[in-house]
Amino acid sequence: MTKDMNDNVYRLPSPEGICCFTTGAKADGLVSAGRILGDKHPILPVQTHSLNVAVVTNARETFQDTDALITQIPGLPIGVRTADCVPIILYAPDIKAVAVVHAGWKGTLGGIVSKTIDLIVDMGADVSMLHAMFGVSICCECYEVNPELADKFIAEGFVSNISYPGGSGSRPHLDLQGMNAKRMQEKGVLPENIVLNNLCTKTSCDESGAFLFNSWRRNPGITERNLTIASLI
Repeated sequence: MTKDMNDNVYRLPSPEGICCFTTGAKADGLVSAGRILGDKHPILPVQTHSLNVAVVTNARETFQDTDALITQIPGLPIGVRTADCVPIILYAPDIKAVAVVHAGWKGTLGGIVSKTIDLIVDMGADVSMLHAMFGVSICCECYEVNPELADKFIAEGFVSNISYPGGSGSRPHLDLQGMNAKRMQEKGVLPENIVLNNLCTKTSCDESGAFLFNSWRRNPGITERNLTIASLI
């Protein structure tokens, strides 16, 4: 991930045909987003930690109770808001489609990224050509959960994505990026087409020590969110 010339904007590694970035700017990131998008306003769904996926067919649509968007419209930015949850961008070059996915623990456990891939394949994409990129999210070292929640992930086959940094008997930690990457590979996405993100929303700082991103775990109750936006070129 590289820093853009605009403050608080980080560009993700992007395959040809897609531009994508994540911003930790205040006011939901729209200030920094506007510097890049100009008069193109990103379509952002009303997220509810659901498993609902929608296809965007025009710039005037709105999406309630939705946590993943797909579009084939060039130049139309779509995005998701996060504050520790995992944002994922998917790009299908063969059908010229891009998707953004919001996967918190509920979406990860329920398989929202798998549902999004299924819909993209139904639209005609070859899953072996699909590219996936993660935006910034909380890292495994910082994402501590209760044992009851960890047990739900163990039951889903994610035991290798759960760690106990404090040793035996300590509270478990979840690797949400790793879990979503595993779901993608199970659907046929090639490992070499998946780009992880090593910036943590809770702890990543700039050279002066200021935090780069909004984090619910660091500041419970915050209303600011990070934006992860993608657009077909």
